[in-house]
Amino acid sequence: MKRGILGLLWLVPTMFAQSEHSMDEHTKRIRESALVLHEIMDAADKGIPHDLLEKAHCVGIVPNLKRVGFIVGAKYGKGVVTCRLPETARWSAPSTIRIEGGSIGLQIGLGETDVVFIVMNERGENRFMEDKFTIGGDASAMAGPEGR
Repeated sequence: MKRGILGLLWLVPTMFAQSEHSMDEHTKRIRESALVLHEIMDAADKGIPHDLLEKAHCVGIVPNLKRVGFIVGAKYGKGVVTCRLPETARWSAPSTIRIEGGSIGLQIGLGETDVVFIVMNERGENRFMEDKFTIGGDASAMAGPEGR
């Protein structure tokens, strides 16, 4: 399972055999996403459970999601998502995604984090593929060089 996702994310950029300087934005994004997933899965006590990945419909990775706020806040990041193909249960080719949003309220600070999300069922996959606009509340904190 883990090898399938990692292999797919590493295979696509190497098929084009480009040097680091001539890589396009999408190839860099795929490589960064594969590195993030690899680092998380290698964390012995903090990795994503394998049985969870085996049941997943989609896996998305957004490396370096940036968040900033002072009364008005914003977040922005680009990453990749791959989903299981229904007829073969193999993973699809990676597709690029973008997370962006704004907020208003009591907030101050800035941060950068790697985001990994898992979609667990077909309904979630269908909802994920739609454009979204949400209104809600949130409380979060970021501290230190590493956190999960």
